Amino acid sequence: MDEGRRRGELRIGDPEREQVMRMLGEHLSARRLDVHEYDERCRAAADARYRRDLDRLFTDLPEPRPQRAAPARAAQHETPGRFRTLVLVGAALLGGVLLMVRVPLVLVLIVVAGVIWWGLRR
Repeated sequence: MDEGRRRGELRIGDPEREQVMRMLGEHLSARRLDVHEYDERCRAAADARYRRDLDRLFTDLPEPRPQRAAPARAAQHETPGRFRTLVLVGAALLGGVLLMVRVPLVLVLIVVAGVIWWGLRR
């Protein structure tokens, strides 16, 4: 069993890795890291599996540093109604535009139904 799983630590995803790479870029811009160190740390961030793997990249650096916040994707689930509303409004606008350019009603309904189906599945 993997060491991280034994300790109960959750895995990280691409949003966390990308955030860390942006922070490392800020340290590169501030000349706290040279290009070689930046490259090494970005490779380590890309290979990271657990939060502790990312934390190790900042032990000798000041702020900005990764925070122990919820994963970036978690915020998207807080407002599913907003996304659904945008999908429905977008589908209605798309349908209106298609009707204005004289696309047959059957095709408009198929396209609008597909957009709604795709949006509500997310």
